[in-house]
Amino acid sequence: MINFVFVFLANVFFSAPSIFLVVASSHLGSFNDAAMLGAAFSICAPVQLFFSMQHNISILSGKLSYRDSLRTRIWLVIPFLLFGFLGALLFSSQIVFWFFLYRCAEFLYEPILCEGIRAGDYRNIFASTLFRFVLFSLIVFILLYVGAGLSIALMVVGLVFLLLTLKFISVAFDTGVVSWGGFVLGAAAFFSSLIVNIPRYFVVGEDASFAAFYSSMLTLVLGGGLLYGAFNNYFFPKFIASGRDGALKFLNVSMGVFLGGFLLSYLLFSGAVIPKLFLGVFLGAKYLVYFELVIGFAFFYFVLYFHAVLNFIFVFLGLARTYMASLIVYGVCMACFIFVVRSSSAGDFSRLIWIVVCFGVVYAVVCYLFLMFKLLRGHEG
Repeated sequence: MINFVFVFLANVFFSAPSIFLVVASSHLGSFNDAAMLGAAFSICAPVQLFFSMQHNISILSGKLSYRDSLRTRIWLVIPFLLFGFLGALLFSSQIVFWFFLYRCAEFLYEPILCEGIRAGDYRNIFASTLFRFVLFSLIVFILLYVGAGLSIALMVVGLVFLLLTLKFISVAFDTGVVSWGGFVLGAAAFFSSLIVNIPRYFVVGEDASFAAFYSSMLTLVLGGGLLYGAFNNYFFPKFIASGRDGALKFLNVSMGVFLGGFLLSYLLFSGAVIPKLFLGVFLGAKYLVYFELVIGFAFFYFVLYFHAVLNFIFVFLGLARTYMASLIVYGVCMACFIFVVRSSSAGDFSRLIWIVVCFGVVYAVVCYLFLMFKLLRGHEG
């Protein structure tokens, strides 16, 4: 049990900077800062997942050396930052580039985290992620509090965290070799993240307060993925130790959590008190006008949880191309539907989160049935 606690906390502290950044910028920054931070997330997340090539799952399952993963990522640093530069030009904001700089450091650290979990070095991983989170929080809070601005805060943490990577980056050049074999999986992850961020692309440039609200809430939901990320990272390797039967059990247990999460979300967020309290704590009083939409994001959190489970099973069965094709169909259908609805009701975004939830649930059910069939009947290839 103590090992799971260390893994859970390590995942919490690894993902928590994103949540802290949103909370700090919402309370201490402007609507524009929050909206631009959301734009940075919407560009960086798909790019980072594409370049990551799902190495985290491959490392956790023992199929890829963390040295090979790190060596590959070093070669991808310049292209990664180039996307940040292009994003900054697109949105005319330095926030985007400096956010990419910080995430580049996390991009290089992720293989170390996954290897520590796989090797059972739980205490050291916990201590390392805790130190990084505390350092990040202090830098961001102090700079925002004194009025330095979000751009300066991101630039400083980006440079500091890149310097921190120097202490472990040399292991990539000991025995590590470049591995490009995961690009199909990376493309699947890219489309998955792109789908999640599709609504952001529609709201950026519209009403500033709603764009800031939606982007900040989505970031909180994605950052909250650290909870199920810790669960999946710890239990998935244990379940699949028994092969296909273990994977089937993992899928069915996750479906139970998915349904239970929907019930819990309704019970907690269907009223007004808890949603308003949530917004007041995490985003500030200026966002209370949107309290009725909080329950939609609570539902969406569990949709994303189950989508993450589906990702693990698709990778386990070697169905990367099928997974990518399904995501493309899912994303195109949802984007087209949002475009049509937005054209017919310009300026009204109140239904946006519910559209996203409904499409996510349909995709989850279809994929669940498909993977159940594959696991029960066997899969070749």
